[in-house]
Amino acid sequence: MAKEKGANVINGAENEGTEAKGGGCPFLKKRKKAVADLAEAALAVPMDIEDLAAAGGRHKACPYYAARHALPRADLVFAPYAS
Repeated sequence: MAKEKGANVINGAENEGTEAKGGGCPFLKKRKKAVADLAEAALAVPMDIEDLAAAGGRHKACPYYAARHALPRADLVFAPYAS
């Protein structure tokens, strides 16, 4: 896994039980239903990154993977841009 870059490392960590450095997201492992529920909540009410992170804490679900789960069904997505 050391030679993988970027999204492949993240995807690999999800698929391999969060072997990435630091053990991965504590709200992802064994919390797939909570992540799906958070994705549904994110689709129901517009959220910015801070709102999604706070909702992730309340749902005990990974906001990163919830956003990825919701993405295919989203009508509009804003992404921050930094130069």
